[in-house]
Amino acid sequence: MLSAWTGQRAVYACGCAGAEGCAPQRLTAVTANGTIVGGATPLAPAPKPKWSFKLNNQPRGLAIKIIIGGLALWLAGAPVAQAAATAARAASEPAVLTVIAASAFVRATPDNNGAVMGAVFKGNQITVLGRNLQSSWLLVDTPKFGTNTWVAAIIGTLSVDVATVPVVASAISVGSVPAAAPAKEASTAVQEGKIAQPAIFLRAAPATDSKRVQLMAKDAIVTAVGRSADSLWLQVTTKGGKNLLWVLARFVELPGSVTALPQIGTAKVAAAATPAAAATPAAAVAAAPAATAAAPAAAAPAKIRTGSFELGGQVANFSYPDLMRQTGMTWVKRQVRWAPGAAAAGQAGLVTDAHGKGFKILLSVLGDPQHTAPAFYAEYAVFVGGLAALGADGIEVWNEMNLPREWQAGTISPVAYTEMLRQAHGAIKAANANTLVISGAPSPTGYFGGCGPQGCDDAPYIAGMLAAGGLNYVDCIGVHYNEGIMPPAATSGDPRGSSGHYTRYYQGMVNQYRAASGQSRPLCFTEIGYLSGQEWGTVPAAFLWRAPYNNTVAEHAQYLADAVRLARRQGNVRLMIIFNMDFTYWADDPQAGFAMVRPTGDCPACTAVQQAMAGG
Repeated sequence: MLSAWTGQRAVYACGCAGAEGCAPQRLTAVTANGTIVGGATPLAPAPKPKWSFKLNNQPRGLAIKIIIGGLALWLAGAPVAQAAATAARAASEPAVLTVIAASAFVRATPDNNGAVMGAVFKGNQITVLGRNLQSSWLLVDTPKFGTNTWVAAIIGTLSVDVATVPVVASAISVGSVPAAAPAKEASTAVQEGKIAQPAIFLRAAPATDSKRVQLMAKDAIVTAVGRSADSLWLQVTTKGGKNLLWVLARFVELPGSVTALPQIGTAKVAAAATPAAAATPAAAVAAAPAATAAAPAAAAPAKIRTGSFELGGQVANFSYPDLMRQTGMTWVKRQVRWAPGAAAAGQAGLVTDAHGKGFKILLSVLGDPQHTAPAFYAEYAVFVGGLAALGADGIEVWNEMNLPREWQAGTISPVAYTEMLRQAHGAIKAANANTLVISGAPSPTGYFGGCGPQGCDDAPYIAGMLAAGGLNYVDCIGVHYNEGIMPPAATSGDPRGSSGHYTRYYQGMVNQYRAASGQSRPLCFTEIGYLSGQEWGTVPAAFLWRAPYNNTVAEHAQYLADAVRLARRQGNVRLMIIFNMDFTYWADDPQAGFAMVRPTGDCPACTAVQQAMAGG
């Protein structure tokens, strides 16, 4: 007799030649088409079978033959049939990744240190062949760069559930074993390409702190004659140009691979890693001088005095760990979307990536409004507990739950949220007592004129959460502040209507939240940002608080630095996460205007904040 049953992550089988009661065997993995991957290991005692069958009762067409220790076994037909159906669907619907990032590198291995093969751009559609175990990297087939290349999963949206994409064997290991590098290409003398971003500077050297020489508009033609040793930069000439200049490879669309170009010299370690591009008005391109003085490079990291205060940044692609470290940051924030049935293990790559780069990681965990009913709280708690078990250093429980875009309209309630928080806190602390639990930051607003099931101002929401016992379930109270157009120390003078409302001012937010909590818990700014549209000449109407573009780039840098100084001096803030480090999206939601790394690749805020963290 042969028995077989399914566990959470494996298939088990027990079979003997003419005997019963033999030790069960664990099949370490079964692919969608029934192929056994890995070996079998004895298990004792046997798990309780969930289904079983006798070989002579099974139609041979619905069973699969396997070999364990030389013994032929057959697995039940139903799971095999289901797997075959899944495989058939996958075969008929190939996985396609649509790139939503402005641009992103294609790499030789599934990690941020892999050799750069080239770049893909927003709107590109790429065939996906596989993934790594954490689903954080995708093996892709690109016409220019071949079939053994990788992109980060976060750069786009998949046409299928990522769980249906096969795991590539060479990418399975702790930290992901890099896939074999593609065969070395013969050097190509030159390649003619075009600028793939709205505007970008050509520089004197392969570094973002080098002199900016020429501003190029989108679709401008350049001739690539070489590359840096790390393939991050291209050496190019322009039509009629006499100088050899440098441009980031991800901003140029080439007909072939970057690595096919000859290597030029040794790559210089830049003060900032590859910046993501964002739009610059055509008028600005036309008016730009041929040569522009470079912004001063960030100084060598000073000795950072933080006390109990810590600083971090929210990232899209985590492309600037060195620059973040120089700025004084020790935390990185990533946002994680949860849904019923999601497994925390799928986020392991975020944790290992942050820790591998020397950062603590804050995960802000939210989901769709339809999943905010009490029936979902227990499953959400299991998920965040799993993240804590993976080593997450901090978890923010939901996000802006006082708004109907984040919480089901008609059910918005600080009391209901406190119950979610209670269950999440218990699961997190049971898994990892050292994980910092932060209450979800409400959206700062006075729009609703109070608190009701359709929406709630943040002040009464916080008061209601604390009245329901919320302080028992948090280490830190989450705060958002991103509408500032005044210096952080100001408490009056905002030119907008309701200029006296506390949400207009950084200090007003601190005072309001500290008073609400009775100063019994520190504050954690899980988002603080200042919006500048100076490079674009404006900002979208919904975000225009002071014409023509809210803050200058210089004010953006100064206000962030001043907020850091106040937080360190006052001692009310445990953690401050700057929104954001490297976002590039503009359009209706000008996230790029909040970014520390500006669309030109410069980071004046990095220098200013570094000085604030050093006590200057």
